[in-house]
Amino acid sequence: VDASDEMLREATRRYPALANKLSSDTLPSLSRIDDASYDGILCWAVLMHLPEEILFDTLFNLRRVLKPGGILYINAPNYNTFFEGHYNVFWIPSMPKWLGRWYLRLIGRDPVYIDHINFLTERSLRNWLRLVTGRDVVSDFGLNDWAERMMSIRTAKFTNPNIARLVNLAHRTGLLNLLTSLGKLFRWQDVFRVKVVKE
Repeated sequence: VDASDEMLREATRRYPALANKLSSDTLPSLSRIDDASYDGILCWAVLMHLPEEILFDTLFNLRRVLKPGGILYINAPNYNTFFEGHYNVFWIPSMPKWLGRWYLRLIGRDPVYIDHINFLTERSLRNWLRLVTGRDVVSDFGLNDWAERMMSIRTAKFTNPNIARLVNLAHRTGLLNLLTSLGKLFRWQDVFRVKVVKE
């Protein structure tokens, strides 16, 4: 399901076997989709592009179209972390938008796009999911995955030798371990990875 007819045409061109399985619809309503139609839904890099005032309806309808036992898998950036992926810049965790605009201007970036991003945090996403499901979602919201990636960064291959030296230094001095421990404590994972099972 996609709102873009152009994307659906491209998916059909690349994967002809899916032609009869693709459909057009839009969030938040998903009005063309019957209740309990899907075994699984992948909501990847979507929620941060929706205004906060439609998040409840969006999550409600994503859950509505799932069959009982169906899985909603959400992947979305965390704004309580040190990186903003749309601008590809260092970020102060939970920086408010007004300060973010100022900061982006300071580093020579156009801040206009920031108003189109919904700054999700683990607390806000947990609250939205609790409202929609009527219960607390049991998940680490991608924290352990993030910690594993942080600890494996020392073996990554970097094309920039300065970054490679910096990572090596952070590992040798124990800074990488410290940052990972602090990140687990303060929930600095870069993206949320949440699996919600419809009961």
